[in-house]
Amino acid sequence: MVGVEIKFDASKIKKIQTALDGVGLKKKSDALSQSFRVAGIFLEARLKEKVGGDILNVRSGVLRNSIGSKVFFKSAKDISVVVGSGVRSGARTKYANIHEVGGTIVPVNKQWLTIPFPAALTSAGVLRASARQWENTFIAKHIIFQKRGKTIVPLFALKKSVKIPARRYMNKTLTEHGGKVFGIIMDSIKKQIAKAV
Repeated sequence: MVGVEIKFDASKIKKIQTALDGVGLKKKSDALSQSFRVAGIFLEARLKEKVGGDILNVRSGVLRNSIGSKVFFKSAKDISVVVGSGVRSGARTKYANIHEVGGTIVPVNKQWLTIPFPAALTSAGVLRASARQWENTFIAKHIIFQKRGKTIVPLFALKKSVKIPARRYMNKTLTEHGGKVFGIIMDSIKKQIAKAV
């Protein structure tokens, strides 16, 4: 699971509890869970925007589709919402973390990384086939080329490592929208109390 967690300090928890005064215990727990769920869905949508073009470009949609939110309710004083890749499903996208914090990728089972040129990608930027699957290829100056009749097309650059910059898509989402979460929770609680009356 890769994600961000929203928790509140004692003063905000007190305000939430005060808003729930006079509500039965079962309804209080339901209202708290529902309110945090609403806040989680709000942050989840904002995070999907960040990986849907604001910060990262969509290629396959796998990272965006892996983003979810989940409420962790231990008690009325210990409740939080976590938003990120694999939070709800448990299926974290393997590259979710490196896009957040950055890092260096090195080959694991092979001698070289194969970095695709545009000719090896679809118009959406998705790899058409692995480097080994292309026919009529040859390597020169650490580049895999393909012969297409009289034309020679570069398909992949061979690299020993690639540095991925930190994009901080989760951190930026929290910075931009985290301040709205408390208000969303309070509004949700008020609406639920109004319905119950």
